[in-house]
Amino acid sequence: QDYLRAAGFGTKTYSSGASPGCYPARDEGARMAVLRILRDLATDFPLPEAAAPRPLPGEFDVRKFLMAAIDATDSELTTTIRPVDCAST
Repeated sequence: QDYLRAAGFGTKTYSSGASPGCYPARDEGARMAVLRILRDLATDFPLPEAAAPRPLPGEFDVRKFLMAAIDATDSELTTTIRPVDCAST
């Protein structure tokens, strides 16, 4: 939680309306800024090791969050590296 708070995240959720795995193209600048902040802060916070036990069901999984943020696809792209249906929103 401290890691995400230091990066500027709060406790309120926001939905862009994009399908899971996608983000609106207009959010690209903000998305990249957040990824840079998370990268820069990663050395200041003890993040889970790859071999660490996974969170219990219902608990926040920072690894899944980071991978989802990195792997997200622009919802306006017509060709993606991986198959994602971003047009279903």
